[in-house]
Amino acid sequence: MIGAGAQADLMVRGLRTLRPCGPLLVHDLHPERAAAFAARHDGHVVTSPQAVAAKAGIVPLATWSRTPLLHLADTRPGQHLTTLGADEPGKRDAPDRVIDLLFPGGLLVLNDFTPSPDWPPRFKGAVDHLRLHYLSHPSLDATEVLTTPDSSAVVATRRDRGQGPPPCRPDAGRRF
Repeated sequence: MIGAGAQADLMVRGLRTLRPCGPLLVHDLHPERAAAFAARHDGHVVTSPQAVAAKAGIVPLATWSRTPLLHLADTRPGQHLTTLGADEPGKRDAPDRVIDLLFPGGLLVLNDFTPSPDWPPRFKGAVDHLRLHYLSHPSLDATEVLTTPDSSAVVATRRDRGQGPPPCRPDAGRRF
């Protein structure tokens, strides 16, 4: 677990409800908060985000950071990363950084979109550039799926670098 606040607590409880997990490794910028979190969840404090990623198969990130904490070199194929990104004004996922963290064949799921019947997808009357970026990126095979009547998610996989089918046609990525 990278981050030791309220959202991190919810993420750990949720993950443990869904599946058995190994030892919990915790890093936070505030060592005392990491220690308290680790004690509440029977975990161990580590010194950096990279130390969490080096040992964990599942790496949840719940932080206020506005700068990248992990890079592709810190991760490995098959590793599961869950991040809480654009959850307040001024914060925004960096789409190309998110894609750069995917190994070929890696799965990307981005939730909490408002469904759009239009192409390009729209939100509040304007083109939704973030969603369009993921749906039309040449390194991804992506689609949008309805998750509830009022919510959708973009589901994508990373193509092999330099291999795989050519980029999708402009109207691809439509939900079905």
